[in-house]
Amino acid sequence: MAPSVHAEVERKYDVDAHVALPDRRALAQLPGVAVVEGPAEERLEATYVDTAGLDLAAHKVTLRRRTGGHDAGWTLKLPVTREERQEVHVPLGPADEPVPEELLDRVRAHVRDHPVTPLVRISTIRQVHRLIGDGGALLAWLVDDQVTATPLRAESGTSSWREWEVELTDNGGRELWDALDEVVGAAGATRSGSGSKLARSLGEGAPEPPPPARLSRRSPAGDVLRLALTTQVEALKTQDAAVRRGAGDSVHQLRIASRRLRSTLATYRPLLRDPDAAQSVRDELQWLGLGLNTARDTQVMQARLASLLEQEPEHLVVGPVGERIAAELTERFVAGLREGLTLLDQERYFRLLDALDALVGAPLTARADKPAGKVIDTLLERNRRRLLRAARRAERAGDREQRDLALHEVRKAAKRLRYAAETAGPALGKPMTKLARRAKALQDVLGEHQDGVVCRALLLDLAASATAHGESAFTYGRLHAHEEALTATQETAYRQALAALG
Repeated sequence: MAPSVHAEVERKYDVDAHVALPDRRALAQLPGVAVVEGPAEERLEATYVDTAGLDLAAHKVTLRRRTGGHDAGWTLKLPVTREERQEVHVPLGPADEPVPEELLDRVRAHVRDHPVTPLVRISTIRQVHRLIGDGGALLAWLVDDQVTATPLRAESGTSSWREWEVELTDNGGRELWDALDEVVGAAGATRSGSGSKLARSLGEGAPEPPPPARLSRRSPAGDVLRLALTTQVEALKTQDAAVRRGAGDSVHQLRIASRRLRSTLATYRPLLRDPDAAQSVRDELQWLGLGLNTARDTQVMQARLASLLEQEPEHLVVGPVGERIAAELTERFVAGLREGLTLLDQERYFRLLDALDALVGAPLTARADKPAGKVIDTLLERNRRRLLRAARRAERAGDREQRDLALHEVRKAAKRLRYAAETAGPALGKPMTKLARRAKALQDVLGEHQDGVVCRALLLDLAASATAHGESAFTYGRLHAHEEALTATQETAYRQALAALG
C-alpha cells in the first residue's frame, strides 16, 4: 500500500499540571464551531528512531512507530513551516517489522547508509476534544497530553510533562486558528519552544541548526559562501527525496542543484583552505550530474519533439512518427531514470553527501574574513572574463561542429557567472540581480542552441530507426530542417545577450 500524505497544521502549548482546559462553552462559541465532542481518552505508545548521529533530528524530521489512537502506524513528519509539517503515514505491520523503506527513501539524503535504531519511547495519555462545524465537518482537534519520555540509548532517566495541541483540519480556517490560540492562552497555556515531543525529550541532546546569517557588503565573504553552501546542499537533499518518489521535474532540479554547487565551489575556491578537497567534491558532483543526464535530456527532447510535431501540418506527418518518438524516448527515459536511482543508492553517492556536509563547515582562508563587497566583486569579475575568453574562442572556431562545442563552453561559463551572482545577491543586492539576469539571458539563448544541436542528432537516429523498420523518414527530415533554420535565427540574440555582459 502506498503511503498516505497530508499536511499537519499544529500548535503546541506548554501548560502546568493545575491548569484546566478552556470551558466547553467558550470552545463552542469559536468561529464556525457548532458542537464540541469529547473528551475521548487515547493511550499512545510511540518509538522514535534515528541514526547514531541524530541526522533526522538535526533537520527537524521525526520518524516513529506508534500504537493506539486513530493514526496508529509508522509516521514520518517533514517540516514545511514552524506550524506546518508534511505527514507521511504507513499502516502498522508486525511488532518486529523494520522501518518501511518507502519512508526511509524520503529521508535517504539524511540517513544515507547509516542504520536507524530506536532512540526514545514516548507514552501519552491523551484527552481528545473534537470541534465540529455545521454539517458535521471536523474543524480542529484540541488535545490534552500527559507525556512520559524514556530514552533508549542514553543513561538519563525518564522525563514527564503536560502539553496541549491544537491541530487544524482542511475544514478549519485562519479565523478559528487564531481564536483557538487566544482561548488556550487565556486559560494559562504558552506556546511551546519545542516543535515535537521528540525534540522536547532530547533537550540538550537535540542538534540545532544555526540561524541564517544576515548579509551585507561589509559581511565577511566567508559568510556568503557558507550561506550559499548550506542552502544549496539542503536543496540537493530535497531534490534527492523528490527524485526517489518520482515527483515532477525533480531529476532536472537535482541536476541543477549539483551544478550550482559545482559552480559555487569553483567561484569561491580562493576562500577554501583545502581547495583540493573542494575539487574532489566538484568531480563527484560532476559524476552525479552525468548519471542524471540521460533521464533529464530525454525529458527535454521528448517535450521539444512533441511541440515540433504538433506544429506540422497533418498531411506532412508521414507514418507513425509520434508513436515512434514516444516509444523510443520513453524507453530511454526509463533506462536513464533507473540508472539515476541506482546511482542514488551507491556508497559513492552517500560519501559525496558526507563530503558536502563537511564542506559547509570547512576551514576558510584569511581572505574569507575580508568584506564581501571587495572579495566577491573580484571573484565575479574573474568569472566574467572567463566567459568573454570562451566567447572569443567560439569566434575562432573552424567548422560548425567546433563552434557548437565552443558555444556550449560559453553557455557553461554564463551559467557559472549567473549562479555566482545569485549567491552574492543576499550581500551585494540589486547589482547582482541585474548581473544574474543578464547571464541567464545568455545562458537561455545558448541553451536553446544546444538543445537544437542535440535534437538534430536525435532526429538522425530516429530517422535511421524508422527506415530500418520500413517507415518513411520524410517527417524526421522536415523536423531536422526546422531545427537547422531555428539555429540560424539565434545568432542575433546571442550577440545581443553577450554584448550586455561585455
